[in-house]
Amino acid sequence: RRRPQDLLRALSSLCTTMEPPLPSSSVLLPLEILGSSPSAKEGVDGETETVHRIFGCELIQEVGILLRLPQVVMCTAQNLFHRFLYRKPLTRFDAFDVAMGCFFLACKIEEKPKRLRETVFAFHYAFRRRRKKSAKDSLELGGPVYNFWKQELIRIERHILKELGFSFYVIDHAHKFLLFYVKLLDGDEALAQKAWSYLNDSMRLDLCLRYKSEVIACAAVFMAARALSIKLPSEGDAAWWDVFQVDKAHLDAVVDAILSLYSRDKIVWVDSLRPSSSDDDEDDHRDDDDDDDIDDRDEKKKKKRHKKQHKRIPRLTDDDQVIIAALQQK
Repeated sequence: RRRPQDLLRALSSLCTTMEPPLPSSSVLLPLEILGSSPSAKEGVDGETETVHRIFGCELIQEVGILLRLPQVVMCTAQNLFHRFLYRKPLTRFDAFDVAMGCFFLACKIEEKPKRLRETVFAFHYAFRRRRKKSAKDSLELGGPVYNFWKQELIRIERHILKELGFSFYVIDHAHKFLLFYVKLLDGDEALAQKAWSYLNDSMRLDLCLRYKSEVIACAAVFMAARALSIKLPSEGDAAWWDVFQVDKAHLDAVVDAILSLYSRDKIVWVDSLRPSSSDDDEDDHRDDDDDDDIDDRDEKKKKKRHKKQHKRIPRLTDDDQVIIAALQQK
């Protein structure tokens, strides 16, 4: 292994003589939007909004692991989740529904599409597990509760597409910079894995909308090196993050934000902030209260379908009836 001073000089030489990697193309939100979210304008305090954001992102991560999807799908879904909540308040859109819609959409964006029923069943499983529901509350394909969840998923996906303006090409994650940085720093697999875990945790906060991906990647490497007691190259006042053109103040802010996650209690469930949903009937909102309305809608659909099928049946003419009677006699 090279000495830290030699490695730092090699990094500086590499960044000056070689073309640097493409910078992050993610669009950061302006401070006036970050300082006053739609939920805050509706009277939701910052701590409550943060809890709902963490809850939604943890749901996305849990379902992604359940469906064995690559990490890029979960990161894209969490990015969409944070962006949408800077467009619409939590008093109008429940964090659970938004997380489900963002996940379903991210699978399409990253070309890892999942069928609608797979997404519904996976999120319903997470719902039952977190609410400690019994096996008898399992989802029945084609049942009224399943139809309600399916319609909710389709509805929220349309809202997300409309609010974000179908602009998904700007999503760029810090994960793509991480392995490049670790390799340049002569880091081993343990350093890369630890930093990767920190990056996954950082997606629970809206850091991806506040700081560039390069800053978040450097913060993850910094935290991983401290945790594993690995000394990274530095010489005098120059440090390794200066080579990657990362401001130390921004790096410290990202590190402090990620560390604040580990002092929180584990979030199992949060109640919806929508006025129509109270703490006591949250389960009913997702299970039984809408069954009657769904049954009525299904019954109307069946009647319309029956009428259409009845119209398609051709009426028999007199000649046809004579031929059928002759065939029956034979």
